[in-house]
Amino acid sequence: MAADARRRPANLLRNSVYNRHPYVYQWADRNGVLVMDDIDNMWMNKAQEDIQTRSYGLSRALATMMAWNQHNNPSVILWGLQNESEIDGGGAPVYRAWIKDMKDAVKSVDLQDRPVTWASSSSWDPAFDLADVIGFNEYFGYFYGKDADLGPTLDAVHANHPNKPILITENGTWSFLGNRGSNTEQGTEDWQAASFQAHWAQVTARPEFVAGYTFWVLKDYKQRLGYNEEYNGLSTMGLVGFDSRTRRLVYDAFSVAKLPR
Repeated sequence: MAADARRRPANLLRNSVYNRHPYVYQWADRNGVLVMDDIDNMWMNKAQEDIQTRSYGLSRALATMMAWNQHNNPSVILWGLQNESEIDGGGAPVYRAWIKDMKDAVKSVDLQDRPVTWASSSSWDPAFDLADVIGFNEYFGYFYGKDADLGPTLDAVHANHPNKPILITENGTWSFLGNRGSNTEQGTEDWQAASFQAHWAQVTARPEFVAGYTFWVLKDYKQRLGYNEEYNGLSTMGLVGFDSRTRRLVYDAFSVAKLPR
């Protein structure tokens, strides 16, 4: 599947929420593919973040291990610290301490001082001042809002952090394989492709400060118990199906997507 991604105009892979086998990094080194590495801090709540920072220390250990194991791979250009975890109120002291603890751990190991980011659930993350690259997941037009809301949001984030590049760490929709129809009807391949094209156009219209975009996800995958039971527990958000071969319409849209000049 990694090779299939390289045949698209993709030059960046996000190792979403966990490190991969060493071969993945070696393959990326040899094939000129950039990697955002990532660790298993997904959907953490305030209490979990607090105990990790104050005593347990597994989040810190994961961050240290990531940088230690992959720091000699030139393909790795970004260290990702967490995915869509809870942000406490009142200036987010718990969340900020957790993020800073992990960032300090990475910086103590990586002699190349590569940038640190994370996949925030919010474009208004109160710890973005600690990030080297602003990273957030966005699902405008799917879970909330409209597709067209992305551009103004990017402009607002840039206004808040004018000296930091922005990375869309996740965006995507879903469709059932072979379900063709209106590009405004959720669940059709046409809607999924049109949504990608709308978001891509807004990202590439801002090359001065938007550094990248990662699509969720390359292929369909099995989800946790209770998810999509009517579809055998599959997440159907991939460019290709679970068989790794059957392509959706969005695959072709991704293939012809133009980079900004």
